[in-house]
Amino acid sequence: MSTYLEKYGHGEERREKLIKWTVLGTLAVLVLGTVCYFGLRNYPKRRALNQFFELLEKKDYRAAHALWGCTEEKPCRDYSYERFLRDWGPDSPAANPETATLVSKATCGPFFKPTGILRIYQFGPEYSASLWVNSDDGTIGFAPMIQQKQCTIFP
Repeated sequence: MSTYLEKYGHGEERREKLIKWTVLGTLAVLVLGTVCYFGLRNYPKRRALNQFFELLEKKDYRAAHALWGCTEEKPCRDYSYERFLRDWGPDSPAANPETATLVSKATCGPFFKPTGILRIYQFGPEYSASLWVNSDDGTIGFAPMIQQKQCTIFP
C-alpha cells in the first residue's frame, strides 16, 4: 500500500517538463520562422531575375522584355524594344548572359517591408549592370543610383 506523500511532487515535475518543452518549442518556431522569412522573402524576385537571364540565353528577347513590364499591348514609353535590344540583344555588351557574375546584392527599403532587390552583375571587365526588381509588381529595371544608397546587404 502506498503512502499519502509518496506521489508528492509528481505533478510539479510533469508541469515543469511541459512548461520547458512549450518554451523551447515556441523559441524553435520563432527562430525557424525568422530564418525562413529572411531566407525566402525575396525568392519571387530572385526567380524573376533568373528567368530573365534564362530568356536572354535562349535569345527570347520579347519574353525578357515583358519581364520589364513592357509588352506589345502595353509598351513602355521610355524603354522601347529597340532600346532593350541595344542593352541586352546580340550586339550589346551583355550579349553573353551566361558569363555574367553577381558582384553585389542587396535588399532595399524598410526592414520588414522591402521595396525590392538590387543586383549588380558584371559582364566582362568593362561592363556592369545594376538591376532592380520591384516588390509590388515583380518587374525588372535598371536600379536608380539613389536606390542603391537605401539598401542593406541582406539577400
